[in-house]
Amino acid sequence: MLDCIGQPIASFGPDRRYRFANAAFLDWLGLAAGDVIGRTVAEVDGDDVHRIYRAYADAALAGETTEFERRLDAPGRAPRWVRVDYYPDRAGDGTVRGVLVACTDVDTLKRLEQEAAQREHRLRLVSDSIGTPIVYCDPQLKLRFANRPFGDFVGVPAEDLLGHALRDAVGPEAYANLAPHAERALAGEPQSYERHLQRLDGTPRWMRVHLLPDREAAGPVAGVFIVFSDIDDDVRIRDALKSQERQLRLIADNIPGPIAYLDPDLRYTFVNQSFAAHVQRTQEAVYGRLPAEVLPVDVAAFLAPILARARNGEAVEYERVAGGGAARRPCAGCRVASFRTSTAPGSCAASTAPSTTSTISRWPSRRCCAARSSCGCSPTTSPTRSCTSTAAAATPSPTRRS
Repeated sequence: MLDCIGQPIASFGPDRRYRFANAAFLDWLGLAAGDVIGRTVAEVDGDDVHRIYRAYADAALAGETTEFERRLDAPGRAPRWVRVDYYPDRAGDGTVRGVLVACTDVDTLKRLEQEAAQREHRLRLVSDSIGTPIVYCDPQLKLRFANRPFGDFVGVPAEDLLGHALRDAVGPEAYANLAPHAERALAGEPQSYERHLQRLDGTPRWMRVHLLPDREAAGPVAGVFIVFSDIDDDVRIRDALKSQERQLRLIADNIPGPIAYLDPDLRYTFVNQSFAAHVQRTQEAVYGRLPAEVLPVDVAAFLAPILARARNGEAVEYERVAGGGAARRPCAGCRVASFRTSTAPGSCAASTAPSTTSTISRWPSRRCCAARSSCGCSPTTSPTRSCTSTAAAATPSPTRRS
């Protein structure tokens, strides 16, 4: 009857000699019944193999159910992984009179496990080599993966962290900041934040923490990847640049003449307080706007061709009468120059209008008035007429006047 069962089954007695083997068992071994029945387990399996797994047979004969996995090499057949279960065969009085052997094909499962182990090995090689601490947590925020840089960061070997709670690995203070982000990541929302974290040597470092949900194909979040990026140097540079910007702004705001800086699209990105007062707006109300949105219509129209020349690389100086009629004020001078960079070519700087990028100076009104008389301008000259204008090519120096 057992020959009708596809699962290989056999039995051996206390003397370790096979007393029964069904057709599936014989087929797996590639042997005839005479080569198995009456022979010892060592004779059928081979002494080398039996020496490895003999302890399982001893435990089964002592009354313990045991199992193990082994690679089965049968003549004329491809090697396969099998699981072997030993069940004690007890008599009515409870004594063990033999062992029932059941074999299960686990070759596909074993190969999948080996492939998964190889993928994990490759992942670990890559994650260990990049130098960035990385961990993977399950929905209970227990560590299922940690690379070597993370182990170095917390002072514990990575393999010893697996199975432990994330709180135990990073400490209560860091966990208090991390936990709310982890909960949102487990809900499917990627997270990122920056904070001070203390290294093993006690040195505080600015770190950027990224939390990435691990979504299964069906949709649920199976866990979360957490990546710790050291940005301490970047933060220090950023703070230094902000400090420098504040200093430059303080200097520019204390220059009495109007100064403005425009990007390649001719939108204001910086104006000093004198400029803001001149156009009767706050500095913030000027940023991002075009000259036509900030300056009077006639002034914006007058500056349009000058800005176009400056954006093309010329340094342009001009004088013009400020105001008209009874409100006419002394002539003012301005320099509009280009400043080319790899990130923002064609930006402009000017004292009363946009341009390309450089320093600007406002000429004294006496010089402007003298220039007005030399060029034929009279007190009735149109306020939009340029009195003098000089330009220089953008290269080699965009600010050099010809």
